[in-house]
Amino acid sequence: LDILPETIEVKLTAGNEYSEKINSENITVYIDNSVEQEKYKFKYKIGFPIVSIKITPDVINLLRNN
Repeated sequence: LDILPETIEVKLTAGNEYSEKINSENITVYIDNSVEQEKYKFKYKIGFPIVSIKITPDVINLLRNN
């Protein structure tokens, strides 16, 4: 059974011209699980330039019971 965090907080900074684009529809947060491992770092896709981003938690543990 995979254990995922109940919430993921994303804080980002972008230029004023992109302020209307900052919403959950324009940001994708994901993990790349193409290689099985215990810890995964969150990655992101955003369709506009950003200055900075902070994802909390930034790493998750996926525990598997066999």
